[in-house]
Amino acid sequence: MVDNFLKILVFTLFCREALADIFDRCDLDGNGHLSREEFDFFQMKSGGEQCDDDAWEIMKGNCQKSIKIKLLVYKKIEYFN
Repeated sequence: MVDNFLKILVFTLFCREALADIFDRCDLDGNGHLSREEFDFFQMKSGGEQCDDDAWEIMKGNCQKSIKIKLLVYKKIEYFN
């Protein structure tokens, strides 16, 4: 859903819950973070390809050397709502 006034994507409660569920299913060790292997698992299950080394390094840099994908997803969800 898009907020036409703010021109941003707005997640419904159903969508937020679905994203959280997807994350939890990919967080195989349950530590609240996605490792490289867990992220590749997500990529493969979502029809993508495994993350190559260069892309993974960019992701690590963007996450300040700490891959806390769950926190980032929740922050984006909160931002858009």
